Amino acid sequence: MKYLAILFIYLCVQINAFGQKEEAKRYYNSGFNAFNNGLLKLSKQYIDSALQLNEWYLDAIFLRANLHELQGETVKAIADYEKIVFKDKGYLEAYLSKSLLYYQRKNYEAALEGLKAIDRYKGSHETQAVLFKSSVFGPNPGGDGQITEVTTIESLKNDILYLKSLVFKGMGEYHKAKKILNELLDQDKSPDYYVLLGLTYEGLVKGDSAKLAYENALRVDPKHSSAAYQLQLIDPTYEPSAAFLENEDFHYSLAKKAHDYYLEEDYESALTYYHKAIKIGPGVSDYYSNRGLVYEKLRKYELAIADYSTSLKKDSHMIVNYYRIGNVKIKQKAYQEAVASYRLYLSYVPDDADIHYNLGISYLNLKKYDEACLSIKNAEKYGKTGIGSIRNKYCNNP
Repeated sequence: MKYLAILFIYLCVQINAFGQKEEAKRYYNSGFNAFNNGLLKLSKQYIDSALQLNEWYLDAIFLRANLHELQGETVKAIADYEKIVFKDKGYLEAYLSKSLLYYQRKNYEAALEGLKAIDRYKGSHETQAVLFKSSVFGPNPGGDGQITEVTTIESLKNDILYLKSLVFKGMGEYHKAKKILNELLDQDKSPDYYVLLGLTYEGLVKGDSAKLAYENALRVDPKHSSAAYQLQLIDPTYEPSAAFLENEDFHYSLAKKAHDYYLEEDYESALTYYHKAIKIGPGVSDYYSNRGLVYEKLRKYELAIADYSTSLKKDSHMIVNYYRIGNVKIKQKAYQEAVASYRLYLSYVPDDADIHYNLGISYLNLKKYDEACLSIKNAEKYGKTGIGSIRNKYCNNP
């Protein structure tokens, strides 16, 4: 009788456990469908419920990791992927996903270890979970909030090799990256492979080979902005085709390169790339304003003012140009014109302490001391420090 009671209790426990697993599966399916439709918050609620019932439900952990990725919580995502592979060495999707995250965090050794684990796995592999390609290989679902492409580990063999070549390049193992990329190109003349091959050749200091790789990418896809951008960097004579005239990403990349040169105080190079960006994206007011700063550093003041003025014409909300023109006018000792520009700017941003101070300096040079004192006091009022001596010198009533 005692043994029957024990058996009865055991069977009740097993039935209850089975019921919990079935309930967890229903929650997971609901979470999966919500995720697939871009309803991420709802998906998280369902997945949390599934894991409360079955904490080692690996597909649910995998989907939670995807949610963490989409929310920018990469550490939590990696922890989930690590938990999965600790439990199941055959869950190759988790190895791939965590390797990609480690690569993005520039932890190349950890990324490579995950990819090697996929290579080492000799067992038969059944798809454990679907990979949402837009979340695994990019930061967000499709532009309308819905997942647009679902794939499996079996269809990603080339993507895995490509990721491995990216990792080797990141580690400075350029010859290994080159070998993989050449193998990939034997199967598929993808422009992305050519671009990475070009970057790899640049790492090997083989500029001619890099140039040829970028040109090959453009032969495959004449609108490939990354290939055209890289070709611009190593070949100043390259002129992009008309296909790039409406390509915002391309001229933005050129402008970013120009800004990088500006920060490095290489103003001639910055100017070259702002010229290129403006040629392709002539309607972007920021480019003119930023090129004006470069001209200002090069003491080409009339050209700087022309760019600031053009920026305003392109976008009347670019009021930063008013005070930039004022700054140039001070350098030209055209103080009355500086006053006009600063006052225009302050009509939009009345609490800018630095510009009140610059306005005060302009008035001092015009010997308009009352106006100067008022501007200097306004500068102090809005937070400008270290100007008490100027105020005391020129203002009777400090």
